[in-house]
Amino acid sequence: MTVQSWGVPDAICLVEGSTTVIDLNKSYVIDYVELFSTHHDRVEDSEISVSDSITSQSRTSCSNGVNNRYTTTGYGTHQTLVCDAGAKGRYLCIQNAIKYMIITEVRVFALGRLPPCPVGMYRLDNECVFCPRYMSSPSFSLSIASCVCELGSVNVDSTTCQCDAGWSGAMGHCARCVAGTFQPLPSVAACTACAAGKFSGGTAAGCDTCESGSYSSSDRSQCLLCPTNRLSLSMGGDISACVCQTGWSLTNGECTPCAAGTFKDFIGNSTCTACAAGKISAVVGAANNTCTDCPVGSYSADNRSKCE
Repeated sequence: MTVQSWGVPDAICLVEGSTTVIDLNKSYVIDYVELFSTHHDRVEDSEISVSDSITSQSRTSCSNGVNNRYTTTGYGTHQTLVCDAGAKGRYLCIQNAIKYMIITEVRVFALGRLPPCPVGMYRLDNECVFCPRYMSSPSFSLSIASCVCELGSVNVDSTTCQCDAGWSGAMGHCARCVAGTFQPLPSVAACTACAAGKFSGGTAAGCDTCESGSYSSSDRSQCLLCPTNRLSLSMGGDISACVCQTGWSLTNGECTPCAAGTFKDFIGNSTCTACAAGKISAVVGAANNTCTDCPVGSYSADNRSKCE
């Protein structure tokens, strides 16, 4: 039989004239308890209980929210408290019957410490039971409150899990949203594909916007740079979102610079604009109107690149 002894300094909760709570250090099956105090009157009405947790009620009344009670025999400074039915738990709660009674020592005689429950289980009565499906718990767990949902899911209540943001599935059986998809809130719905011009990595709660000069890949997992001399003005999901920059126009599927005698002062795939009659420009790839007048007595060539 295991014997444990605690003095007042070892109590984790001591309210003068009211309640003493002692941490039994994991779970024990208790046979009986001996109580020593400084008070010389009869104190057999003291309430003793064992609990797996400390509640706000137990700090002022041992009889609230506890699992087991004890009956007392003896009187004076020493009394034996006999367990009603093999109490077990982590915390021993002693509610003093006399307001100014001071507890000097508590001896707990235990039949033995209960074996710790392994990971994924918790103690219920004298048995280790499995956490609900898709939940797990650390070893030494003393209640179902220690069971938490597995990675990718969150607790709805003590027995139910729901997939977290960035995950999808049902009943806590969750899979990560793949790159290019997202799930903004805990839900049972499937992950949603990012819109054109947006992208996401894996396990995403939302999608990011591709920067100017790029477009999203077909699977929306990344942004790709537009080819040289092309820019993207709007959120695009393919290379068609990339258009020719100023001073360049689309020719046979490629952006080429505006020829001498022409210019283009806006972004797009349109053709370059020729200089007006009597004006010329020798600039190749002109991004604005660089056309100038021909001298008096001359005229502009057909391609507006020189005066003749």
